Amino acid sequence: MRHAYEHKAETEWHLALGGNLLKFKIDYDMHGDNGNINQRYINRVFEDEETEAKRKSLHDTQIKDVATTMQLEYNINYIEDSSKRGILTPYYTFIHKKAHDYRELVLFEPQNDGSEVSHIDVDNSRRIKEKSETHTLGLYWIHEMQLHRKGWVCFNGQMPIHIKDVSVQLIHETASNRQHKQYILLSPTLEMKWYPKADDRKGSITSLNLKGWCNQTTPKEIYLLNQTDTSDPLNTYMGNPELRKQTDLGLSLGFRHYFERNKHNTYATFGSTNTWNAIAIQSIYDKQNGTRTLMPVNVDGKYNISLECGYGMPLASNQTCWLNLSAGANYTRCANMMFDNSNNQGFDYMKLYGYRVKANLRWNNTSRNVEVAYTVASNGNGIISNADSNEKLQELTNSLSITSHLPAGINASVNCNFISRFGFEMKTLNRTFIFTDAHISKSIYKEKVELSLSAIDIFHQRKHVQFVMNGEGHIETMATQYIPAYVLASIRFNWSLSSKKKR
Repeated sequence: MRHAYEHKAETEWHLALGGNLLKFKIDYDMHGDNGNINQRYINRVFEDEETEAKRKSLHDTQIKDVATTMQLEYNINYIEDSSKRGILTPYYTFIHKKAHDYRELVLFEPQNDGSEVSHIDVDNSRRIKEKSETHTLGLYWIHEMQLHRKGWVCFNGQMPIHIKDVSVQLIHETASNRQHKQYILLSPTLEMKWYPKADDRKGSITSLNLKGWCNQTTPKEIYLLNQTDTSDPLNTYMGNPELRKQTDLGLSLGFRHYFERNKHNTYATFGSTNTWNAIAIQSIYDKQNGTRTLMPVNVDGKYNISLECGYGMPLASNQTCWLNLSAGANYTRCANMMFDNSNNQGFDYMKLYGYRVKANLRWNNTSRNVEVAYTVASNGNGIISNADSNEKLQELTNSLSITSHLPAGINASVNCNFISRFGFEMKTLNRTFIFTDAHISKSIYKEKVELSLSAIDIFHQRKHVQFVMNGEGHIETMATQYIPAYVLASIRFNWSLSSKKKR
């Protein structure tokens, strides 16, 4: 039996002061999951063979996450006329997060007579408490100006400084473990946009942009625990309290143009990212007993290059039917984190490459209040490494979405996604999924209240399998905090208060 819940609240206040604007915003988000998780451990070691471990388990879980965000900002218009505009926005943000995860692990041990004996795994039953507080002091900057016969140029900048305090505690019957860390993080961003046409101040016709950024992130709190988790008989998880923060440095270049005569549009983007102290999961495989030991570590030498372009055009003179085409490619160099117990020293590097092609056809019949969108996409990934085999994986997606605006202000939509994945050497991983969702909603009381009803994963096909291919290997996980094939009813309230100024 599973029970999940989520509560959200948001309030925002604006106050005009002497031509400038003061904003205050508070967000509250709480979600939880209570119930049982049945797990059957499968060890896929050989190409066409699955070996089931001699253990089944039942997790009795109680999970609760609470996040509160408070933000205060003040917009200062330091210059504004027909040829230039400048805004400085100092801001302060405080984020408080708390997470509680209690899991009681019950093991079912098979007996010679075919029966099972259950007992509580005291060593791996646990209670984890996580807490983090982040103070951010930053500055937004926007400055646009008209160049002499050269169009417009716009600068966007952001300089935040984050002070993050993290604590995580593990409590179980045999021991208690607590880690506390404090980080100072910098995430500056600077972007320049150029609009060549003198009468195109917003860049709706032609635009060129150059962006540089740096981002620092912290490890997951649970990674910092100095603990060994053996609840999964095939995978032993180890923490690493010596993990450092990860730093990404990126650069991107983009171009976009709109053809006014025939309403066509095109774009192209190029991006590059370098990562230092990348947080990755090291996996050491024991060939004798078929088990893995997993531990988060920091590695250097990772970078990524990507390129994407697209073209859009109307297929009807009244622009009710549109065709959008896009294609992209990426190349990544990263550390190979897969080792066995005979070769577990140092890191070698592997190369990953990928492509994506997508076509989207969209039709909007305003007279019948119907919108239809069909998308077909193909994604491919490959690995080049020193391993004996280099796989080429492909994924084909077909998506159909139908939205109808019914009488009495009712909106209804149906989404269907057909995903086929193939190219794995291990045939059991080549699969096909069909995801189908349906939604219906209506706004009442002058759109201040929205009622909605959603049916998610109608045919119970999602299973919520997540697939990742990178230097950590081919990772396929089943998300545990997930309710398949469910119906969700929700109510959304929208309030807006504004002062009436007498003249």
